[in-house]
Amino acid sequence: MERLAVIVLAAGQGKRMKSDLPKVLTSTVDKPLICHTLSAISALQPEQVAIVVGHGAALVEEAVTVALKAGELCLPSVSFPRQESQRGTGDAARSALPSLRGFSGTVIIICGDTPLVSPQTLSAMITAHRRECAAITLLSAVVPEPRGYGRIIRDASGDLVQKITECRDCSPDERLIREINTGVYAVDADFLAESLSRITNENAQGEYYLTDIVEQAVLAGKKVRALPVFESDEWLGVNTYLDLHRVNQVILRRRIEQLLLSGVNILDPRSVIIDERVVIEPGVTIGPNTQLLGATTLRRGCSLEGNSYLKDTFVEEGAAVKFGVRAERSIIGRNASVGPFAHLRPGSVLKDSVKVGNFVETKNAELGANSSAGHLTYLGDCTIGERVNIGAGTITCNYDGFKKHRTIIEDDCFIGSDTCLIAPLSVGAKSTIGAGSVLSADVPANSLALTRPPVKIRQDYVRKERRGE
Repeated sequence: MERLAVIVLAAGQGKRMKSDLPKVLTSTVDKPLICHTLSAISALQPEQVAIVVGHGAALVEEAVTVALKAGELCLPSVSFPRQESQRGTGDAARSALPSLRGFSGTVIIICGDTPLVSPQTLSAMITAHRRECAAITLLSAVVPEPRGYGRIIRDASGDLVQKITECRDCSPDERLIREINTGVYAVDADFLAESLSRITNENAQGEYYLTDIVEQAVLAGKKVRALPVFESDEWLGVNTYLDLHRVNQVILRRRIEQLLLSGVNILDPRSVIIDERVVIEPGVTIGPNTQLLGATTLRRGCSLEGNSYLKDTFVEEGAAVKFGVRAERSIIGRNASVGPFAHLRPGSVLKDSVKVGNFVETKNAELGANSSAGHLTYLGDCTIGERVNIGAGTITCNYDGFKKHRTIIEDDCFIGSDTCLIAPLSVGAKSTIGAGSVLSADVPANSLALTRPPVKIRQDYVRKERRGE
């Protein structure tokens, strides 16, 4: 098996994005640009990966290292050579050569801001490169508007590549060419080191162009091939937030098309955002303007009405997530009903057939099967048993200004409306709390508890302002 190494160009600042963040750390709908690129690379099982860093080098190194440790990327030896000053792509590639010293085989060179290129396309490029015994094989694309991109200049036969001319250096005739360079190359390792040592910066931008190695190969009588990308979107890079918008559209379209084909009913695919880690089973219905992020799972038969935000949340079979629900690090049980306009904060666990209605907020709260909190309630740091009814306006007062405390309500309790339960507090099974109560002491099982001041009535009373006084 032939050896493979990869150079990822990730040193750029991305001035057109007007951000201090390194461009490759700009996030798509679910992860930084460079992580998309590295995911595609990992499928090729390279022997070495050299990520050339420059602007914000420490941030890029940290982001990649964190992704590797979290298991989000599977790569072998990874190094971070530095391009001390940004003097062009050729200089960036040259900065990586010490990290690949002694390597002999094929080197893939790819930009860290090309998130849509697929492992299948990269694999096809490597196969073609080795089959043709080429010095360089590059990915090209034919586009309707090539402005800003380097043009592929072919020989008279149209088979071999003669050179790549950067957009600023194109002649009027070359500007008419619609085949562009995508910036992805397969290069023989020995030739790469030799050719990079000979490139100059005699061009409109005064930079060392990586594309000049093509002309070096032709002058040396070596073969250069261009392989058109499989899908027209794969060549898209990110230089502006408009580019990022286009890339996000492609990522989401691909993902949503797969889900639709797998049996997921998405009512308005254009308005839905779905993270790549989200798991959705067939038979799920997803309404408009829904965001599903992180390690979220939707089991068969559950439904989301729309305008929902779910992150790291598990939704069981048959559950109904109504309009305007936000949930994070929560569990929604089988046949449970949430919303509309409910907020499940981290640590919320709703067991089977629980009902949490409009304007209910939960945090670090467990509600047992068949319990209900219909509306206008805050349940924080509490354990609620089965078949408990929580009346409107109930609050578990969990914070004393220094520490959080827990409320425990056992099975079959009835908590009347507008009740304040001042934790730490427990309410025994089958107890009833009268509406309007403020409780700070434990309630035994099978009890009635209420705190209610006497009612004072003055008959024949008319306010002064109504008497005209």
